Amino acid sequence: MLLICVEDGAADTIRPRLDAQGADARRVHLLATVRRDEGWGRRDESQFSLADPSVLEQALEAQRDCRLVIVDPIGSFLGRDTDSYREGDVRAVLMPVLQLAEAYGVAVLVVAHRRKSKASAADDLTMGSRAFTGVARAVWHVTRDVHNAARRFLVPGKNNLAAGGAGLAFTIAGTPATLRWEPDPVVLTADEAVRQESARADDRSAVAEAAKWLALVLANGPVPAQHIVRRARNDGIGWRTVQRAKERLGIRSGQTARGWHWCWPDPVRGEPEPQPAFAD
Repeated sequence: MLLICVEDGAADTIRPRLDAQGADARRVHLLATVRRDEGWGRRDESQFSLADPSVLEQALEAQRDCRLVIVDPIGSFLGRDTDSYREGDVRAVLMPVLQLAEAYGVAVLVVAHRRKSKASAADDLTMGSRAFTGVARAVWHVTRDVHNAARRFLVPGKNNLAAGGAGLAFTIAGTPATLRWEPDPVVLTADEAVRQESARADDRSAVAEAAKWLALVLANGPVPAQHIVRRARNDGIGWRTVQRAKERLGIRSGQTARGWHWCWPDPVRGEPEPQPAFAD
């Protein structure tokens, strides 16, 4: 295997993780920088770039038994003159890599970051040009399980080589960190997983806005619960969202001589007024 990576240290991160997963480190070769002899005893060392495919070809020629090339992340190895958001630039860099993969019989795994914005299709979330997923024969996505913060899904997106299949679930634990795969398949596509993430993000945002609204409603003291219900309805805020905002702010209900009120603090307990926190 040929690993092209600069973001993680070889000694303190990459090697311990390989050992933890039971890899044969003798068969893993790291390519991060390129040394060139400029004559007169001088050497130039620069970061490897896919814009110069001859270096990759030399590495594959030196390791004829290599069957896997990993580029992590792709954005770090496009070269200074490559605009990662221009399809022509990206294809100009990736096509020679594809040709080398075919010539040497290796699989190329490219790791790409996701953009923060929303998209209707998971494959459109790749940071940069759509050429990254366009050139790839198969695309897989790592997403979060919205019901379990420690759990991740590896789910399929585009696949030009085979019929769509199931995904897998895993967690990361231990020191050094290792992947712990679950045996059962995950019947979930990348598009479905992304929609779940977006829905959860929208829900969290709605609760945060409702918390700000509720803090203003109660800013001047206890307010009857029925009044809060009417104001929420008039302002288009769902009652369940208001209740979750109440829980987030630590607001309690209390009964006074005039009925049930919401307030900071609870009028019966006489607790000191807490400071509202709006961080999501």
